[in-house]
Amino acid sequence: MSKENYENSAGSFFKKIMTILNSPFVITILGGVFIAHITSSMQHDYEDSCRRLAEKKEIIQYQRVLLQKFSDEFQIWHELFYEKTMYDLWLEKNALISNSVLYSDGRRYSEIQQRRNKTEELLLGRRSGKGYCKEICIFFNSTDVRRKSNNLYRGLENMYNSQNSMELYDHSVVVGKLFEDLAESLSVAILNPGK
Repeated sequence: MSKENYENSAGSFFKKIMTILNSPFVITILGGVFIAHITSSMQHDYEDSCRRLAEKKEIIQYQRVLLQKFSDEFQIWHELFYEKTMYDLWLEKNALISNSVLYSDGRRYSEIQQRRNKTEELLLGRRSGKGYCKEICIFFNSTDVRRKSNNLYRGLENMYNSQNSMELYDHSVVVGKLFEDLAESLSVAILNPGK
């Protein structure tokens, strides 16, 4: 086959391909595939944004539930923990002279032990203040909320480490104020999620 015949056959082959590709049938098929791909891509993007929106709504709903539980239960837990720790401090201080000393309300050592145990049972059925602080840091992105939650956590640490009833009382007052401050910031974060 000569070079000229080869070029003519290659040119005619290319012309045949172009004729086929330029036909309305092929253009319709290729256009359909292109439009199907774009439509599929747009639908995937739409479904993805719907999924993200549903996740955001779910998180906001959970944040509201968490705020409600935190507001309702933290103060009860705080009071029970304060009471139990007061009993613990008194019992430890008076362990050697248990029968001769009365508690401030007139109860004996054994009665205070029983009361302390009942208070501890009530505490065991509740989520701890520290647990709430950790969960709040997980579910809220606000730096203000996280800072205040960490402050409350440190305040609770101080309560845990109190050495006497005056120290415990002082730390408890601080924790009460930190709780109120955090609860307010949580409300703001839920009402204004972008801030």
